[in-house]
Amino acid sequence: MKIFKKSLSLALAVVMLFSSLSLTFAQNATGTGGSINKPRIEKQKNQAVSKYQLAVWEYFKATRFMKDFIVGYRTAKTKFMRFVNAAPEAQEEYKVEAKDFLILHVDHGIKRLKTTKKELEIIELSEVPIDFDFGLSKEKIDGEIEILEGIKTELENLGEDFTPDQVIEIAEKIKDEWKNVKGIIYEGFTLFVTTSIANIEYATGERRDHAAERIEQEKNEGKDVSYAEELLGDLDEKLDEASTSLENAIDIFLNIDDDTEGKLEELKKGHAELKTTHAALKQARKIYRNIRVELLGLYSAE
Repeated sequence: MKIFKKSLSLALAVVMLFSSLSLTFAQNATGTGGSINKPRIEKQKNQAVSKYQLAVWEYFKATRFMKDFIVGYRTAKTKFMRFVNAAPEAQEEYKVEAKDFLILHVDHGIKRLKTTKKELEIIELSEVPIDFDFGLSKEKIDGEIEILEGIKTELENLGEDFTPDQVIEIAEKIKDEWKNVKGIIYEGFTLFVTTSIANIEYATGERRDHAAERIEQEKNEGKDVSYAEELLGDLDEKLDEASTSLENAIDIFLNIDDDTEGKLEELKKGHAELKTTHAALKQARKIYRNIRVELLGLYSAE
């Protein structure tokens, strides 16, 4: 569950940054003389709302079920633990609650795997490719979903007189399979977040180049652009920081496969680098916004 909660939290942060950057960039539509160019605004807004970004937003909405799910999951797990901790002769009393929890647990795994499949579909729409895929495919995910659906059917088909031992046997089967489920989910999430951050970095770099052009234009017109140039330098530093940490993350992920010793720890190291990238890009966004304000001030001062 910790992986699922952390995944949702970071994905939300990435999506919100992506959305806010897109809006900021779409709004930055001024003509060469500084006047508002409405046709250009509409064009940039349409460009900002790409198929990729729409897919990311739909993904975010699709994962909001997690918030309500977690509350019910905790309650059900508490009941399941009463079954686990009960003496063998007392487990009969809690076996139905235990069965219901296992069905919920398996169903959640199926939903998360389907979300992971959606992540791969989003990645296919990205115009900024990344250099690793962990060997993860939609076919591999479908195979794991089929296994879980088989276990769920097995639970649902238990007769009225099922025994605690039958519940324990299926619980052990789920426990063994869950290692594969978690691996697929974490790999898919890693691919999704890395791709999303790479897209943000690319978009931010494009806006940086646009800002540099505007600063040069104002400078050629005799304006004092010293503060804008200072901000541009700060922006370059943050973009360099983001680029370095993103490259570090990708280097780590490139060297991970199913046989990697300490695979989860390596994935965590890569995610730490992604968090650094994300933080640097957030700062870059703020600096870019300040550059826009400064350029608008130069125009208004005419």
